[in-house]
Amino acid sequence: MSRVVNSAEAMGTILQDVDLEEFQNIFEIELSRIFEELKKEFSEPLPEEQTERYRQLATTISQAVNGTEDALVNVCGFFNIPEADVRAHYGDIKPHINHALLIVGK
Repeated sequence: MSRVVNSAEAMGTILQDVDLEEFQNIFEIELSRIFEELKKEFSEPLPEEQTERYRQLATTISQAVNGTEDALVNVCGFFNIPEADVRAHYGDIKPHINHALLIVGK
């Protein structure tokens, strides 16, 4: 865990003079491109072809991603970053995270 914290601190230092909104927009475009490539390679089954295991996996992944969002909100609260802002930004990428984890989890 200390490695994650150290990496986050290093990224914070690197990004201190960067317009974070612009950074986020560009990063989101890059992530979208990667996810689109992954979707071409791996696709989710049609709803009628989803097995019980797949549905359980989807539920578990969703709970984990929601828990990650809550953790991020808690951490950002220590830095007086408004919860609504965090949830709005995380909400933009949350479906992509869920989708990618579902594909990888297959």
